[in-house]
Amino acid sequence: MNPFREAVLRNLQQPATRREEPEEDLHAKPREISDQELTEIDKLPTKAAACELALDINANIELLEFKTDVAARAEKLEYLRRANLSQRCRHVMSNGDTCGCPALRDQQYCRFHGQAYESEIDLPVIEDVDSLQIA
Repeated sequence: MNPFREAVLRNLQQPATRREEPEEDLHAKPREISDQELTEIDKLPTKAAACELALDINANIELLEFKTDVAARAEKLEYLRRANLSQRCRHVMSNGDTCGCPALRDQQYCRFHGQAYESEIDLPVIEDVDSLQIA
């Protein structure tokens, strides 16, 4: 049998006692765990040593997950910055407002207004109540 598994099962079977959990120090770097420690889990001398190792492993896993999440968020932020810097559609609507959608690459208009201006027949673009009335 695995002593670590047995210790965890015994701990789960005991009645729950309210323990004060220490505040997490966000600036503390988790202890690095060597490969040797991981291979010698079955040789841990006490339940406390097994619990300490489990907590250290969890701290390392949480740090890696948090780093991955931060990297993904930074990538999204960069995409948003690039999108905000992109050229906007230059179509002026019947109420005087500009479209404001991102223009297609190397073009002056968004997809909708680009298609409207490409037609061979010169029809007004129907995009709101006013433009419908004009059409």
